[in-house]
Amino acid sequence: MDFSQYVKGNTLSLISCDTINISELVSFLQNNPNIRPAAKWYVLISG
Repeated sequence: MDFSQYVKGNTLSLISCDTINISELVSFLQNNPNIRPAAKWYVLISG
């Protein structure tokens, strides 16, 4: 997944993202230390 499309400035906003691979997200954040996640995390788990 290309998380860079969800970056504005130095903030990562995944509101419009349907599903997230957590391993890929962690890797992206580790490789881009200047990016910070949005202040609040909302998680919807469906199964």
